[in-house]
Amino acid sequence: MYLATFLFSSAIWLASRVVGQSTTKVPDSAWAAGGNPTKLDMFYYAPPGLPPNAPLVVAIHYCLGSAAAYSSTANFMPAANQYKFAVIYPQATHDNRCWAVNTEATLTRGGGGDADAIIKMMNYTIEKHQIDRKRMFVLGSSSGGMMTNVMMATYPDYFAGSASFSGIPYACLQGSRGASPMSDNSPCVKGGNKHTGAEWAAKVKTAIKGGYTGEYPPMQIWHQTGDPVVNIALQSEQVKQWTTVHGIKDAPTSSTPNTPKSGTVRKVYGDGKKVVAFTTTGSGHPHPVNIPEVLKWFGIASAQ
Repeated sequence: MYLATFLFSSAIWLASRVVGQSTTKVPDSAWAAGGNPTKLDMFYYAPPGLPPNAPLVVAIHYCLGSAAAYSSTANFMPAANQYKFAVIYPQATHDNRCWAVNTEATLTRGGGGDADAIIKMMNYTIEKHQIDRKRMFVLGSSSGGMMTNVMMATYPDYFAGSASFSGIPYACLQGSRGASPMSDNSPCVKGGNKHTGAEWAAKVKTAIKGGYTGEYPPMQIWHQTGDPVVNIALQSEQVKQWTTVHGIKDAPTSSTPNTPKSGTVRKVYGDGKKVVAFTTTGSGHPHPVNIPEVLKWFGIASAQ
């Protein structure tokens, strides 16, 4: 049932693709200095007239997805034209096009995994377009939401904000046989891998060998209550992990129904500057990307 539901959900997303502005594929020879061991592909979009010191958004697709599909279902290109920022759409090519969030290579900074490859894509874009290093952001859906958590743990110094849609905590799938519904043998996505906030935070601290004493970026965490693929319990586990990392309580300081839309509850933790969660009543997977809310969270669009 789990696999069938996942495949059906993914098919719906892929079928929703529309033709529009397109990304550009960048050859490995341009961005993958030192090699590309996990064989990722880089696609990106830079709007006409992109000025120096513009922001950068990294948008990471779901399992069975692609850069093309995600650039349609999470189409940041019209907003990139309006607000003048660049967008990278990395593309996985292994394990049913899922991100290798189960491997030590990806879970460790400098390990030669997917996280390192995405950073190489960012470095290429930074140099090519003189990106503002203080305004770089990452988001993703399902497997991409999982990878977003990994990027936060492995390269916190690169990002100013993040958003995870239907994701899991960093290291939840650590040691699993695979990272896709077809290869995973972990209880994680079913909600069976639970820890205290301190235990989750300790896992984050292992991502950078030699330790890290800097600040971690803020995170939005989105999920649907009846998600048939990634259990809703994983939203609470992410909240526990990142509130603890930020040194704030995992009990919300406010809860607002029907925000930003009917059926969604917005929960604020601490002063709301580090962790915010959105829980939507429904059974879809993954949670649709709310581009206006994400861009407000990133500070690219004004919050009004």
